Amino acid sequence: MKVLNPMNTAKKTLLATVTILTLTGCTEQEFYQKSFLSNLDSNEQADLGDPIGNTFDPENDIGTDTETDQEPPIANIPSDNDGGTDSDQDGDGNGTNPGEEVVDNGGGNNGGNDNETTPDEEVVDNGGGNNGGDNGTTPVEEDEEVEAPVKLISKIETFTQDISKQGKVDILWVVDDSGSMANDQQRLASNFSAFIHDFLTENVDFQMGITTTDATSRGDGKWVGNYKHLTSEAAKSNETKFINDFKRTIAVGTGGSAIEAGLHTSLRFLERYSKRIPDPFLREDAYLAIIYIADEEDQSPKSVQHYLDGITALKANASKVKIYSIVSSKTIKNSWETRGDRYMLAADTVGGVNADIKDDFYHILRNMGASIVNLTDSFALSALPYQGEVEVYVNQTRVLHGWSLDQGTRSIRFEDQATPAEGAVIEVKYSIVDLEND
Repeated sequence: MKVLNPMNTAKKTLLATVTILTLTGCTEQEFYQKSFLSNLDSNEQADLGDPIGNTFDPENDIGTDTETDQEPPIANIPSDNDGGTDSDQDGDGNGTNPGEEVVDNGGGNNGGNDNETTPDEEVVDNGGGNNGGDNGTTPVEEDEEVEAPVKLISKIETFTQDISKQGKVDILWVVDDSGSMANDQQRLASNFSAFIHDFLTENVDFQMGITTTDATSRGDGKWVGNYKHLTSEAAKSNETKFINDFKRTIAVGTGGSAIEAGLHTSLRFLERYSKRIPDPFLREDAYLAIIYIADEEDQSPKSVQHYLDGITALKANASKVKIYSIVSSKTIKNSWETRGDRYMLAADTVGGVNADIKDDFYHILRNMGASIVNLTDSFALSALPYQGEVEVYVNQTRVLHGWSLDQGTRSIRFEDQATPAEGAVIEVKYSIVDLEND
């Protein structure tokens, strides 16, 4: 008759309990690993916010919301039961010495007696030995995201070098005339010389118009000042008077509506004066540059794209419309300020430049003026080339040097020594992302 050893029975009971708890711990670890890893794929969603203080019935309202949902990692989860032989005096491969109990969770090495014991040892074997065994579980692997290939459309745009049609630009200033803008209007006037410098030295043929962001009946895109005073001809006749006339006219005052609607008023201005007789504001062969200056968001009632479509429809070549903004784009410090996201979106959409209204006006205006002047001897593309890759051909011969792509304004500009001859045919080949079928 076999007599049970109470001590051995108690040990086995204890070891069985440890084994269950160990396996349970591994299962919990796997669960928390999967939970944590799954949260790594959460997306942020960000859109433009509704204009603040908008009393119109807005179209295409876009909100901004960023949501992050991630569980903290779980601390103190047992994770390493891979066995091994940290200290093995008896050479049995279990890392134990005589008299020790062994809980083997699949460990061991590729040598030694994997599950053999010396006298008085007891073994709980949860799986045979192997090369650095594991816990009997499959490692948790993070799912790899496979990016879908980008669908592209090939484009070819053709231009003819015509020196007589270069060097022309029509500039529309749209100035916020609400109560908070007195100081910014003064900064604009004081630094205008920096803006106009390159126009005068490069002999650019320009004309300027000024309107406000007030969409009420007293404004609504009406011309501010005398249009004959703000042209290249007036500047050539008397440069000092021309600059003083601009400084006086650009100070449009602060009595305008607190509901700024610059996109609306710019379109209304162009509709009013684009075909004015005898001096139309929009000239067919000239670039159109619209510059918005405001410390609050545009609150025009319709979508940004609606106004862009209306503006570009007035030009035979829509790629010759460029938009610039000097708006609140960084930290908002004053209660009346809001980010000019709609103005910046308009500039980004057609290829232009954005600047913050709190930055130094001298450098802002100097850079914007130079950018606009560069347009006058460039070839504007209708879209932004994918990854900035383009091929340029002059009279069917590919040209590898002597030109550059300005991705901001989406235009090809030749260096002076590489300028194509009069009448030369310039072809630009590139690809764009197919957004409709993407």
